[in-house]
Amino acid sequence: MLEDLTVLEGTAFDQDFARKMVLSHEEAVSLFERASGPDGVPDDDLREWAATKLPTLRTHLDDAHELDALINP
Repeated sequence: MLEDLTVLEGTAFDQDFARKMVLSHEEAVSLFERASGPDGVPDDDLREWAATKLPTLRTHLDDAHELDALINP
């Protein structure tokens, strides 16, 4: 995914980077939601740890959406 960025410059780089940040953060939130859910990872401590990381990941996703909206109106 990120190797695509190496050939881009300027606005094209910014636009693709912003889109990739949204996609990667959506994937991370989804992964941590599954891991922390009732059918998530079998280890209770790990499941709880994943749940504690979700607020930060969601904030990062919101930030990525804001960046994307600015760069890709």
